[in-house]
Amino acid sequence: YARAGLPPVANPVVDTWPLYDWLASREPGDGGPGLPRLKDPRLPALAQALGVPCRAEHNALGDAYVTAQVFQRLLRRLERWGVTTTGDLLRIGDPKNALRDDPGASLPLS
Repeated sequence: YARAGLPPVANPVVDTWPLYDWLASREPGDGGPGLPRLKDPRLPALAQALGVPCRAEHNALGDAYVTAQVFQRLLRRLERWGVTTTGDLLRIGDPKNALRDDPGASLPLS
């Protein structure tokens, strides 16, 4: 928002990238979802990794629809890892965590 000259968002925000990255950092041997670690945080890469169809064109309505589907698939997986409260979701999905090298290791639930 700052680059666009807009004020920061005042309400809590959940970003699908840190949610995905947190889940992908869970080891399959420990019951993790076995999601591939991605270096590309863009929506098409997340959608593909989760099996959500995503068309190449970029528009607000299409992106909102794909984001909702990605979020729903992440929520189902998060619940299995004990992410059951809004607080847990906000802590893991905070966009500030998307820039960390290993967000999964630095964001325990307890």
